[in-house]
Amino acid sequence: GRQQREDLMGTKKEQEERARAKSQVARENKDFIETEDQKQKLIVREQDDALDDLHLSVSRIGEMGLNIHTELKEQEVIVDELGERTEHAVHNMADVNREVQLMLKSTEGRKQLCLIISLIGGLVVVTSL
Repeated sequence: GRQQREDLMGTKKEQEERARAKSQVARENKDFIETEDQKQKLIVREQDDALDDLHLSVSRIGEMGLNIHTELKEQEVIVDELGERTEHAVHNMADVNREVQLMLKSTEGRKQLCLIISLIGGLVVVTSL
């Protein structure tokens, strides 16, 4: 009986060595799991930090986009107003050109133009003194 038992289970010393080895493996497994858990927690923290930085960058870009949009809308209004003023000035200039052409065609208009040029010349002389 005892021999068969020792053959199957091993000697008491072998059983103790197996128990120690089993205990050692269990400790090593526990240490490995704890180390891996700490590594995973560190990775998650680093990823959280990276995501926070990414969130800040995306928020800044969003704010910049809104600012650019607002600025473009304001400039669109300014450009439209400038276009209207330019168009009005072009029409006014065309009217003035037509009037000058008519005045140049008439002899009295030529006299008036000479008078205007003379008055401007006199004004320049007087203001330069």
